[in-house]
Amino acid sequence: MNLSGDIILTGPNSATTTVEIQGNGNITAIYAFVVEPPNSIGGTFFIDSHGSKDFWLVPIPPDDHGHLASKASTGSGKAQLNITSDPTHGLIRCEPIVSVTAYIDIDPGNAPIRKLEFELGFTYNGGYYRLGYWAFTIDGVPKARYDLYADINQASFPGEQYVIPEGSRIKLSVTATFTTPPGGTIKLFYGPNQPSCVTLFH
Repeated sequence: MNLSGDIILTGPNSATTTVEIQGNGNITAIYAFVVEPPNSIGGTFFIDSHGSKDFWLVPIPPDDHGHLASKASTGSGKAQLNITSDPTHGLIRCEPIVSVTAYIDIDPGNAPIRKLEFELGFTYNGGYYRLGYWAFTIDGVPKARYDLYADINQASFPGEQYVIPEGSRIKLSVTATFTTPPGGTIKLFYGPNQPSCVTLFH
């Protein structure tokens, strides 16, 4: 800040600065804004079917509606859907709390499940790093929307805490264990009205 004239400045390095002008004076203020670290990218990945082949976690929200579906459950009665991002083109500095919003359904709609599991993590340089795991015991049909939160203070990272390095792949897994054979499939919806997504920072 450049000052000229009869000016009294109080608290120039505080959150609040007081400027008192006695008579005539000029003030030129320069503001500094907090920005993301160099090479950092956005913190939300959206489910979409229009990503690269087999990579359906994308940084841009989809403008159409649809769903991804698992293969039919096997003899174990489990159906699993794995969604992965392309390699990230920059680092991601996570907040201490990360979240998943999932809009789901099962097919056939009356096929009861007894357990529903979600897992969020990322792969980097041949290693896998888990950020969150959620399990729900269900006797029947799951609810349509799940809002999941994970405290990652104790999570492991390949380097600096909370930092997902450039070149990592974000991974979300959804697993349904059906009560009786032959089971079915699990669907994960996307679109403006059902925006399933992973949020690593706001």
